[in-house]
Amino acid sequence: IYSLGMVFYYMVTGSLPYEGDSTLEIMSRILKEDPEPPMKIDSSLPESVNDLICQMIYRDHNQRPDAKDLFDKLCTITGIK
Repeated sequence: IYSLGMVFYYMVTGSLPYEGDSTLEIMSRILKEDPEPPMKIDSSLPESVNDLICQMIYRDHNQRPDAKDLFDKLCTITGIK
């Protein structure tokens, strides 16, 4: 879910959620910082998509949606059932 959230983040913003001059710096940021919400980069992004991406990339895996919840939320956002 986390990796998919990172890819989703990049797809909708065109930028990486974490950047740095070295792999160590990027890893440190992943462990300590929250990335900018996607809506701060693209204000036209629907709030529901922003919220879902933020949930998918929570550092605490217990706060992320499981596969079924993710599927249900994606269906709701896209209108597919």
